[in-house]
Amino acid sequence: MVSDPTAPLDQYLKPIKDHATLIGAVAAAVTLLGVLVSTMVPTTYEATASVLVTPISTNPSETIESDVVVDMPTEERIATSKTVVTLVSQRLAGRSVDITHEALALNVSVSSPRESRILDISYQAATPSLARTAADTFAQTYLDYRSQLAEENKSATEQVLGERITLLKDQLAGLEAELTQHEEGSQSFVTLSVERESIKSELDAQQDTMAQLSTLSTDVGRIISPAELPDSARGLGPFVIILGALVGGVVMGCLAAYVVATLKAAGAPRNRRASDQPGHADRSTSSTLETYASLAQQSPERRPAPDLTPSAPSEPEPTPTATSEPDLTPLTPDLTPLTPDLTPLTPDPTPTAPF
Repeated sequence: MVSDPTAPLDQYLKPIKDHATLIGAVAAAVTLLGVLVSTMVPTTYEATASVLVTPISTNPSETIESDVVVDMPTEERIATSKTVVTLVSQRLAGRSVDITHEALALNVSVSSPRESRILDISYQAATPSLARTAADTFAQTYLDYRSQLAEENKSATEQVLGERITLLKDQLAGLEAELTQHEEGSQSFVTLSVERESIKSELDAQQDTMAQLSTLSTDVGRIISPAELPDSARGLGPFVIILGALVGGVVMGCLAAYVVATLKAAGAPRNRRASDQPGHADRSTSSTLETYASLAQQSPERRPAPDLTPSAPSEPEPTPTATSEPDLTPLTPDLTPLTPDLTPLTPDPTPTAPF
């Protein structure tokens, strides 16, 4: 017997065909849920501005061209610091952009490629224009704040140098006055002269540093890639969400159909009584009729002879009374075998008168 190769496939597809309504209902429900989710999920746009960070040094003797002097993790923290966010909020408010300080801090993010001096400042907003404006504002505000810090550091260094130069000048003037009180060539005169030369050397060095510091550039960097207007929303769109919900609903409906089919198969009775099975009564009746037919076809010699001996009438059993005692005599069964009367019947030879 050749087996049908499509039998296993039909076995797997049968629950789907039998429960197509259930699958459709589940798919429709999940798709509707996907539509609701797509309307509830806010649409966000992201724009990114790239900034080249320039090393800053207030010491003219340091080489500021080295990338090592720029601590990029620190610059990332500065770009998202509370001070920068506050300045961005003030600048956007001046442009009639109503946005809270908390929203700015939550939607801005900064990253830096490894072994580079590039800062990528990104901002997420509900509209493309706001995302681009906020990203550019953060980049420019960061550079302005960094420039402010560089100017403050430069001013502080100039102040320290100025105070030191003033002190050295005062010390030098005091030594000059004290030298006039000592005879030239004396031990005290020689000692004061050496000290005066030392102070003059330090004073000259400090004045040279001050002159170089005044010409030191405080270029903190520049925007190398302004933020562009984003073309599409960030994340999954409504179409993708709805399509995913439809596919997921069909899969869930098929699983539910297989579960229902399995539960029905497990709940059906496995062992049924023979009398409850269909066709059992017909088979019993047919078997009985076949037995009678086989007996009717037997020859008269093989048929059992009937017992024609009259039996004695049975006497009625006495009705026990309440006062009679029971008969406890054991009954002895009659084991005498019955002998059938096999004498053939002799027909009557007397002729019968005709009618």
